[in-house]
This record gives sequence, C-alpha cells and structure tokens, in this order.
Amino acid sequence: MIGAGTGLLTKTPIQNSQDEITNAANETAAAGGDPDALHAELERSMQGAKVIRSPKDIKGMMQKAWNFYTGFGDTSENANRASMYQQNLEKGKLYAAFQARDLMDFSSHGAWPAVRFLVDTVPFLNARLIGLDRMYRGGVKPTFNVIKHMMGGTEATMTDKAAAKRFGIVVGAMTAASIALYLHNQDDEEFKKLEDWQRDMYWFVRIGDAKFFIPKPFEVGAIATVAERGLEQMVDDKVEGKVFVERMAHVLMDTFSFNPTPQMIKPMIDLYANKNSFTGRDIETMGMDRLSKVNRKHASTTDLAKGTSWVLDNSLGRISQNLVVSPVQADYLIQQYLGWVGSMGAATVDVISKTAQGHESPHKNWYEYQPISRFYRDASNPSYTRYGTEFYEVLREVNRTYADIKHLRLMGEDKKAAELAVKNGSKLKMRQLLTKTGRQLSKLNAQTKLIHANKRMSGGEKRRRLDVLLKQKNYIQENTVRILEKN
Repeated sequence: MIGAGTGLLTKTPIQNSQDEITNAANETAAAGGDPDALHAELERSMQGAKVIRSPKDIKGMMQKAWNFYTGFGDTSENANRASMYQQNLEKGKLYAAFQARDLMDFSSHGAWPAVRFLVDTVPFLNARLIGLDRMYRGGVKPTFNVIKHMMGGTEATMTDKAAAKRFGIVVGAMTAASIALYLHNQDDEEFKKLEDWQRDMYWFVRIGDAKFFIPKPFEVGAIATVAERGLEQMVDDKVEGKVFVERMAHVLMDTFSFNPTPQMIKPMIDLYANKNSFTGRDIETMGMDRLSKVNRKHASTTDLAKGTSWVLDNSLGRISQNLVVSPVQADYLIQQYLGWVGSMGAATVDVISKTAQGHESPHKNWYEYQPISRFYRDASNPSYTRYGTEFYEVLREVNRTYADIKHLRLMGEDKKAAELAVKNGSKLKMRQLLTKTGRQLSKLNAQTKLIHANKRMSGGEKRRRLDVLLKQKNYIQENTVRILEKN
C-alpha cells in the first residue's frame, strides 16, 4: 500500500515473506541449486517454518497435530480434577489426590469376566458404568440413607446429608428446567418436527430462526428425560403409551450404553435389519430393493462409497451378491466404524473427486458443517424432520398388511384375510393417499438427483433449487402425517 504523503511503497508481512523466499531461492540457485541448501535457507529465513522434504515428514506433522489435540483434551479433562484437588488440599495431599482421581476414574473396571469382556467390546460402556457408579455413590446412596433415617432408620452422616442435598438440588433443578422447557416448546412447530432421538439427547432452545441443541449429560440428563416423557403422556393426548415405553428402552439401551451388542458386529446387524439402531431411520429407503446393489444411492452419497460398492460388485459380487454392500450401506459403515473422522475423510475425497469431474457441490453455509451442525441450525433452511420417518414407517406397515391380505386370499384363507382387513380397516383406507404421496416424493427425489448431477449449475443455484424441493417434500410428508393422525 502507498504511505500517505510519502509516496513510499510499504510492503505487507506476506509480501515480505514472499520476498524472503525469492531471495533465498535466488541465493541458492546462484550457489549451485542444491535442494538441501534451499530447504535450510528457507527454514532459516522464515521463522517457525518446516519444509516437507519427504512423505515421512507428513507423518511427523500429523503426529504432532494429534499430540496437540490429545494434549488439549487431557488439559480440559484434568481441569476439574485440579480444582477438586485444590478444594480438598487442606485435608491432606493423599485425600485430595484420591478425590481428584475418584471424580471420574476411567481406569477402574469390574472383576467379573463377563463384565470385563463387555467393557472391552461395547464402546463407551465402561464410561457409562463409571458414571453410574459415581452418581450412585455421590448422590443416590446418600439420598437413600437420608430417607431411611427420616423413616426411623440409622443415623445419616453429615457427609451423606451434604451429598444428598447437593444431588437433590442438581437433579431437581435439571428436571424442573427440562419440564419448563418442554411446556414452553410443546406448541412450537419446529419442536414438533424434531425426531424422538433428538429430543432425548438435546435440549431444544429456539431464538428467532436460530435453533440451538444443547447436549444433555448422560446419567443425570436421562433422569430429566424420563420426567419430561412422563409429563408428555399426561398433557399430550396424541402421544400413545407405546411411545413412552420405546423411549425408555432407548434411554436404557443407548443413553446408558446397556446394549450388549459389540461394536464390531452392531453395524452389520443394522445393515441386515436395514435400520439405523440409533435414529430409527431406514438405511436403504423404500424402493431401493428393486435396484441392483451398486445403484442403491442417494444424491448425497459420497463417491468413496460408490467406488467401494463398485469394486465389491466387480470382485466378490461375481461369487455372491450377498458379499456386496450398496453405496448407501458403505457410507453407513464408514460412519459407524470410523465416526466423525471417517465421515470427514469420505467428504474430503468426495469434494476432490467431484472437482476433478467438473461437478460443483451445492453451497453450504458455515453452520452446516460438522461439528457445528450438531448444536446449531437455522429454522429458515429446510432439514429432515420426524414426519419423513413416520410417513415411511406407516407406508411400509400398510403395504405389508395389504400384501398379507392378498397372500391369504391367494392361499384360500379368506376368513383370516377378512379378519386382518377388518382389524386394519382404518389403515387400509389411507393406502391410496399413502401410495399417491409416495409417488410424489419419488418424483421429487428424482429431481434432486438430477440437480446434484448437473455440471452446468453453480453451487449456489443447486442449493436454491434443492431447498425448494426439500421444502416441498417436508410439506407433503407433514400434511400426510397430520391427516393420518386425525383418522
């Protein structure tokens, strides 16, 4: 930039760095063009620079980044332990050290062989057991001792009384806040669109068009969820009792990680059942079973998953199609086995692949990337809602019932067919509406795929058109489900 009133050229820090690199390169070239000398000169000229000399240097840089990440996590985790140690230091260093470690001692485990096997195979089970044990010793047991004393039992210690008071305040405040938030949100249309697993895992707070999802703590938060679901049964006539039972089973199996299925085989069981065991959504949507496995994909399916399916189809598929996974299933397995790192890796490969092919991906806002999208969303932008899940569940159930009736009639069991038709008469009456809605959604899905595949549209234009289609899909699904609820 030009200095005011001086006419002198003032260089920015970036320009200075570029000049240093150029000068270093010129000096090295003049000295004979020795690459090692160039590397050394660059590292001397640019403070803190590290020149990659070989692929081995990349591994070292990645290891350094990982060490920084884990160190940051350890520091965050140990902050509470340090605070606990300082609070109890006046009672002795040994006691303070024990209390700091006992805050969450993840090195502890059960002695029973079956428990140790489950802890080693089921992800996060040991963390949940330790959390439950800590809550029991620090809150539930002292509270029980105080209640027993009030009913004429043995005298409760002062430590028990203090722990019971603290536990009661925390649980009571959290439960009251959850109930108050539910009563505030129960008439909110955006709240009604949430799926059940979202409501159980997060507190939903809406400010204008901004939707915030605050994660609930696992053990104490589950108590608040139970109270919230119980209140829902009393104030909402549309919610059946089976919903409460289903959600309580979800709290037990997933929130507390009491699902004994080892993670090594759990995703494969989900594929067999074609059901995401956490969200309850189908992995392969209705209608995909009519396609060959390699063609079962969404518009958003990654190229890595498509390539994986193609390789399996052209190798193991020649032996048996049962050994092939579809692109949709491949994406699911990547997410389940590799988590966020796998999803980000697949997304990165997808961006590189689409760019090389001349495809421009639909534009995304900054808050639509992980992990921000877990905690914040814009209500003005359309997203998947519970109405989509409920619509396809009802459609599948009605089609299955209709197929059973046809099968019974074909086999000459007219009486059983008539009984089944009478029992499910209200559902069968809606079959025509459900089938018509399914066709409309299929057409919208086809348009979505065409927009994603279009090489001439810009990312912004793709996003605008996709938002319109998604709003249409959400409206159709919601309108159909509301009609079903009235009948």
